[in-house]
Amino acid sequence: MRPILHACGTLLLALLFVVPASLTAHAQAGNQLRFDGINDRVTMPAFDFANQSFTIEFWARRQGGFGAYQYVFSQGSSTAGEFAGVLFRLNNVLSFSFWSDDLDATTAVTDINWHHYACTYNNTTRLQAIYIDGVLNASRTATANTTAVGTAYLGSVGGTGQYFVGMMDEFRVWNYDLGAAVIAQRKNCELSGSEPGLVRYYRFNQGTGAGVNTGLTTLTDASPTAANGTLVNFALSGSSSNWLSASPAVISGTTAPAAPTVAAQGKCTGSTLASLSPAPASTTLWFASQTSTAVLPSNTVLSSGSYFVAAATTSGCRSSRSEAAVTIVTVAAPSTSAQAFCAAATVNDLVADGASIKWYNTPTGGSALPLSTNLSTRSYYASQTENGCESGRAASSVTVKPLPAAPTPAAGSISYCQNSPTEALAATGNNLLWYTQASGGTASATAPTPSSADPGISTWWVSQTVAGCEGPMAPIAVEVKAVFPITYSDVPSSFCIGSALPALAPSGPGPSSAPARMVTTLAGAPASGLVDAIGIAARFNGPTAIVCDTAGNLYVADSKNGRIRRLARNGVVTTLASGLSTPTGLAIDAGGNLYVAEQAAHRIRTVTPQGVVTILAGGTQGFSNGVGTSASFNNPTALAVDESGNVYVADRNNHCIRKITPGGVVTTFAGARTGFPANEPSIVTQFTSPVAIARTPSGIIYVAEMGGSRIRKITQDSTVSVLAGGSAGFSDGAAATASFFHPSGIAVDEAGNVYIGDRGNNRIRKISSNGVVSTIAGTGSTPSADGAALSANVQTPMGLVFDREGNLCFVEEDGNQVRKVSAAALSLSRPLPAGLTFNESTGAITGLPTVATPSASYIVANANGCGGTATLTFEIAPASMSLAALNTAQTLNVSGSTTYNTNCALLITSVAPTGSHPVSGNTAARVWIEPAQPEGYVRRHYEITPATDPESASGTVTLYFSQADFDAFNATNVRKLPAGPQDSAGIANLRIEKRSGTSNDGSGLPGTYNGGIINIDPSDAHIIWNATGARWEVTFDVEGFSGFFAKTQSAPLPLTLLSFEGRVAGNGVGVSWTTTDERALSHFVVERSNGDRRFEAIGTVAAQNSAGMHRYQLLDAAPWVSPVRLYRLRSADLDGSFRYSAMVHVRRSAGGGVQVYPTLVRHSVTILAAGALVNTEASLCDLSGRELRRIPLRSGTTVSDLSALAAGCYLLRFADGSVERIVRP
Repeated sequence: MRPILHACGTLLLALLFVVPASLTAHAQAGNQLRFDGINDRVTMPAFDFANQSFTIEFWARRQGGFGAYQYVFSQGSSTAGEFAGVLFRLNNVLSFSFWSDDLDATTAVTDINWHHYACTYNNTTRLQAIYIDGVLNASRTATANTTAVGTAYLGSVGGTGQYFVGMMDEFRVWNYDLGAAVIAQRKNCELSGSEPGLVRYYRFNQGTGAGVNTGLTTLTDASPTAANGTLVNFALSGSSSNWLSASPAVISGTTAPAAPTVAAQGKCTGSTLASLSPAPASTTLWFASQTSTAVLPSNTVLSSGSYFVAAATTSGCRSSRSEAAVTIVTVAAPSTSAQAFCAAATVNDLVADGASIKWYNTPTGGSALPLSTNLSTRSYYASQTENGCESGRAASSVTVKPLPAAPTPAAGSISYCQNSPTEALAATGNNLLWYTQASGGTASATAPTPSSADPGISTWWVSQTVAGCEGPMAPIAVEVKAVFPITYSDVPSSFCIGSALPALAPSGPGPSSAPARMVTTLAGAPASGLVDAIGIAARFNGPTAIVCDTAGNLYVADSKNGRIRRLARNGVVTTLASGLSTPTGLAIDAGGNLYVAEQAAHRIRTVTPQGVVTILAGGTQGFSNGVGTSASFNNPTALAVDESGNVYVADRNNHCIRKITPGGVVTTFAGARTGFPANEPSIVTQFTSPVAIARTPSGIIYVAEMGGSRIRKITQDSTVSVLAGGSAGFSDGAAATASFFHPSGIAVDEAGNVYIGDRGNNRIRKISSNGVVSTIAGTGSTPSADGAALSANVQTPMGLVFDREGNLCFVEEDGNQVRKVSAAALSLSRPLPAGLTFNESTGAITGLPTVATPSASYIVANANGCGGTATLTFEIAPASMSLAALNTAQTLNVSGSTTYNTNCALLITSVAPTGSHPVSGNTAARVWIEPAQPEGYVRRHYEITPATDPESASGTVTLYFSQADFDAFNATNVRKLPAGPQDSAGIANLRIEKRSGTSNDGSGLPGTYNGGIINIDPSDAHIIWNATGARWEVTFDVEGFSGFFAKTQSAPLPLTLLSFEGRVAGNGVGVSWTTTDERALSHFVVERSNGDRRFEAIGTVAAQNSAGMHRYQLLDAAPWVSPVRLYRLRSADLDGSFRYSAMVHVRRSAGGGVQVYPTLVRHSVTILAAGALVNTEASLCDLSGRELRRIPLRSGTTVSDLSALAAGCYLLRFADGSVERIVRP
């Protein structure tokens, strides 16, 4: 046979026509057999039709003999029931004949086209059927089965007549009834020949079309039967009785596929056909039997037995069917019973007796429940799985019992002093269980008794059990506080202004072992939410403010939840008020009434202890004063309340502070809403987004400005000033130079220290009462983490408040927690005098007193309430500064300009840390007054000895002399020291001889020093007569400390050096000096040091060497390698001798800095401030450290008139710690 619908048919046909003659004996694809209708026939071995089902199918094309009998197939005798035949009758209809028991088609075939014919017989039902072109044409019930035997024939009846005229192809005989579907699907398909039930298959693909095939008389059977037929009477040449080509019987490429390979399969109850292998598909068809015609759907539920599968092509060709034995495995449902659980139980807790249990919430269908699914009271359904098969489901009735609440601890936190008696922990609840960890661990029914042996914080957890269900745990924290003595020895009753305090710290090991501040979490967790519970089980959402009542309970403004929450001392969090509109600020009065700033509603409300909420003032956005709701606010953020019930409001977006009387009258307390003078009356000062406010009992108000990143102070007389900060950033140190980043919380302790929630820096900061900013908690990193305060993480701290124990509690807006910083180890009962600092960890008191203070008692106590106290009583006395009349010694801690005196009266000397290696630490100073005038030096002489690095330490020294000291010297020496303030010659004669080391016999006499000798020529401008103190003050710079002796030069100086100065000039330094009376002088050499004490010459200038005033200058354009340069001038004589001037210090500060000129001030001093020093203040002090005035520094040039100052040496101290010395002649 030959397909006619394939695109490549023409080419293939052409190839078939050129097959060599030698191959004509072999099978040829696509051929047919032409019967001439005269005597052509094929004889075949007999078929076994007797009492069998069968199917005969073929393709035929009639070519004549219409109106005559033409047999296509016949077998048997002309006896009813013994014959089987297929023929065209006289009326041209196809007949399926059992001889006189026949089925005739209903349609005559009179055309000469190819048609497919199939005749089927079912021996059980005796049903005969005729299909033409795959469509059922006729059917009937036969009288009886046929028993036809004998030779079979194609093209004739009995091989003797009624011959078929036309072509025949694809003749097949099956031993079963194919059925309509298979007939239709296979009629156009070539077969493999191995299909089950196929007993004859003549393809006719033999010979050469219309060629000479005389030797080819065998018709090959391609079925397993191999019953070949014999061609009889065929001419086997030409086109009328021969093999022909180009049969259209089947479509190209539609050879029926091979039967699938299958194996026996075990399946679970309820499995469907879709689970079989191979899986059902358009090319894989399953049947209930070998001969059934209906394709089983994939959702057919399987049962034990055989199923049959055939492969199919996309064009509809099917293979024979392969049998698959299917065994259904039945698994019994597991055994279950009713079950009861406590709340929070999950599916994982359910129990059933079986293997590989799965649980469902429906008796059928649905998906198995995850093991983590929480249970509820209802029925659940269990299945078990064996050998991969899941059983049906068994129901289990489940009851879920509620968990009891956490027990209520007798106290949420308990504290003991170290080694004190303790009691067993207690809580209210049933069947209490105690644990040593928050989850897991072993429970104990016996309440633990904490140990007080070691300082620290320990936590236990307790739960209660009701009806067999254990509830959540409540934490109980137990703090053991360290006990240590506090003892100060030999504390003077009086300290002097300008004199650094001696070492003043408690003795013994106690304070040094005090526990560090700790950060711990009181309630909440990083995850936001709204849960009333105990401690860290509670949840907040954006808490912003916190206050504490007299009983120690905390109240939190839970802004994003619109609630006020109460955190009791036992750790229980409850809701006091709800339905608020973004509550951000809180204050509490002595009666326990809360005041709430509702930022989004622009109003202030009150909440009574019973939770009754009323409106105090506001309710519309704007700015207007008035009474109650007639007043308006713009995002009020924070509150404070005074003893009279007046409420102070940080009105954030109006940039001012408002005041509400108890009667609801609203006024503007501070803030002009425009402008920004730093220190002005409150009504004309503008604030920049004030978001936190605190008030002291004395009436001072502190304000944190988020927008300005600064802290403001409002005094009782309504003056507003900047306490600290002013630029966004992070730096500790002096208040004027420290920086904050969006400070958003503020609190003040009893000692006047101010604490800041530095939101943007994620830290808690402290501004001490003497103006020093430090960090007490937080690293700057997030998220929140407990631990030692300076190692713990703090996240966006907002409101701050001190609790009854002195702990600093705070809330974290983004951290959603309430936390605390534990109290300092030591506390001080009152603020120290100005200039002094108290170390809360060590108890040390240090500093330089600057203001006279009456005698007062200062109580140092262990802040945790354990251990003793120490009381220090002293005064800060003004210094009379009369010169020491006797040999005197004193040791002081030098940290700034330090004046040595005893009993605030006996002035010794002054030392300031300057130069490349500033002197610091304990430094001894001694003065000797010789009873008789010694030869060659003034009878008053000095020794200054730092304890650390005395050979290389640098500084500025001022020595003091009386006129009587100089007069005694002049009485025995030819070259005179000044006889009075106007004696410029005597001033020019003064020299200081420095002898290195210390006196080896304690006498201080020159011959007792073993070190080298250096002569120092102090600048005449730095030799000052202090008329007020009736003393000479001689100031000079020094490197290396030693004995100092005043004397005169041995010969007239070759010049008088009036000034020597250096100042920043662009990227370099301009050095200038002025002289007079130059005699026998050769030249000047300017030397520079970069702070390492190694000087190098940078330039030489020839001397004019004549009388009169001469001015010189030199520009040092070398790159800066350090922020400080030192310059000195070497004056060289014609004879080769030389002398040095005093050193000049020039600073170049990164990001700003300051320049001061002239340093010899007759009328005014000019200060050039830049960078961070702008908008700060300079302090003008005398050498005793007493502050005389403050000079505000603006951007650019500040000129200050100093003409009213007495003659003398003075210091200008700046906020960056730098100091400049000036002289008033």
